[in-house]
Order: sequence, then structure tokens, then C-alpha cells
Amino acid sequence: MDTFEKKRTMRHELAEMNGVLHKEGRTFKRKKPYYCRLSGSVLNFYPPEMEEAVNDAMQFQPSEKEIQINNVVKGSRKLEIIVQDFDLRTTSIYVNEPDEFEMWFATLCIAAKSRIESFYEFGQVLGKGSYGIVRLGRDRQTKELVAIKILEKATMKEKDYRLLRREMVIAAHLKHDNIV
Repeated sequence: MDTFEKKRTMRHELAEMNGVLHKEGRTFKRKKPYYCRLSGSVLNFYPPEMEEAVNDAMQFQPSEKEIQINNVVKGSRKLEIIVQDFDLRTTSIYVNEPDEFEMWFATLCIAAKSRIESFYEFGQVLGKGSYGIVRLGRDRQTKELVAIKILEKATMKEKDYRLLRREMVIAAHLKHDNIV
């Protein structure tokens, strides 16, 4: 059996989108452009000039801001989307065009519901390591048992992120029944 394949998809599709959005500042209400990448329920903000580096899957780029999306609503101002994190802090982001607005809003709404807990039930701890723990999980749709690796990103250094990114890129190209 061939272990590698060009690109494999995940078992449960997550919200993915990227492009330039404008974020409103807290003190000064000036709208600053950012290159944004939405992956699952995490929205990352990068300086616009970093777009090419961010899209290079083998290169880790720390973002200026990261929001774990909890809720999304349409703002009262033109092309405004308000994103709420799990600490109930809100961030106003703005889209350039009305057609982009609907696409971003719909994708962010999906992201707000795309928590791993929506797809898996968590069971006992199977193991612990320097970066986190592995737990037994059960797929809510298929009832299949899986191992879920949970990482403690708060304790990671930049080098650790680069190694993690490399592991994720390699795993995404592997074709095996036990890797999702």
C-alpha cells in the first residue's frame, strides 16, 4: 500500500478561508488591514506583506493576533462582522466587498460551530508528553474509536510550533486508516 498521497482531506471538514480583512483598533477606531487565515475555529491576523510566507505550509509564521471563535454576528456598520472569543471579548472586522461579506460571514458562522467536541466524545487519557496529552475519543457519527492529540500551545516556543507545523504537513500527506 502506498503510504503517501498528494493531499488527503480530513475526516470532518473544517472551515478554511483566507484573505485581507480590516480590524478596528480598540483605542483608535482606525481600520487596519490584515491578511487573515481562518482554519477550523481559529482566525489568525498577519501583516498583509506576510501573505506569501503564511501560505507556505512548511514555514511557521506566528500571527499578531489569534481569535478562537465562539460567536459571530453582523455588525450595525457597513460590511462589519463582529467576532466573539471564549472570553466574551469582541473584535470588529470589516470586509472590502458585499459579496465577500456574505462569504466571510457564512464561513465564520460555520467556524463558530466547528469545535472538536462537535465531532468527538472525549474519553480517558491514553498518554502524556511534553506538549500535551492523548485522549481516547469516539466519532459522534460513526462511533469509531480514535486517539485525539491535545496540545498545550500556551507553553510552546516558536521552535516547537515549527516542529508541530512540520508534523502536521507530513501527517496531512499520509494515507492510512488510523491517521485523520
